[in-house]
Amino acid sequence: MVAGVDEVGRGSLFGPVVAAAVILDRGYRVRGLRDSKLLLPERRELLAPRIREHAIAWAVAAVDAARIDQINIYQASRLAMREAVMRLQPAADHLLIDAVRALRHQPFTARRRSQDGLMNNSPDQSGRLVWLWLTLAVVVLDQWSKAAIENFLPLEDVRMLLPVLNLTRLHNPGAAFNFLAHASGWQRWALIALAGTVCIALIVWLKRLSRDANVLGAGLALVLGGAAGNVIDRARFGYVVDFIQVHWQQYYFPTFNVADSSITLGAGLLLLDAFISHRAAGAASR
Repeated sequence: MVAGVDEVGRGSLFGPVVAAAVILDRGYRVRGLRDSKLLLPERRELLAPRIREHAIAWAVAAVDAARIDQINIYQASRLAMREAVMRLQPAADHLLIDAVRALRHQPFTARRRSQDGLMNNSPDQSGRLVWLWLTLAVVVLDQWSKAAIENFLPLEDVRMLLPVLNLTRLHNPGAAFNFLAHASGWQRWALIALAGTVCIALIVWLKRLSRDANVLGAGLALVLGGAAGNVIDRARFGYVVDFIQVHWQQYYFPTFNVADSSITLGAGLLLLDAFISHRAAGAASR
């Protein structure tokens, strides 16, 4: 049996996104049934009870605005669709979906339903905390590389690797691009407090992600690893060890380290996730 699945509410600025799934009887044709966007409201009201009466199975599910804010509208649409499909009795063998990547689906003979008929919008207990292995890998690589540089190079010494790439050793008591580097010392604890707050926020964000948010999860884990690597330096030494120096002729980019690179790569994945979600939402609204 084939179920048709679609959603509504994706283009609104507030409120839930609602999805429906239906398996129609091949032996009964609902006259006038077509794309709902092409039907007048009164025509939709007329057809709805006919569909419910003659369908083999139908189900509706919703994701509220709070959950949408956590996982983005595209993932919320997929979540609502999946829940609607899981409520079908009997189960569908195949799904017909427009403008949304295939749902992970298999027929179920028994399904958990909430008492009021609405879907349970609670996130997976662990969210995307599985990506914390990447955070740990970044921290280990960052701390190992800094320790190696500390043992290998004298302070402010420079070793050329490529015409555009040097190894050096600099101590930065400030923030990125030496911001606050010449402050009186208070910046150490202020930056530690700020970075610690950011790390906690990133872990909470990871925990609240849906299972499908892998690009976003990897990006957050990379940013978290970079922030943690640099905050360890500030707590231990009062400065961050930078050693990668990129330049073109006499023009030098600010010296950075593995943690900074991880933050930059993670930010790139966050932008990629936003771009993918925006494209998917735009395709679904057309």
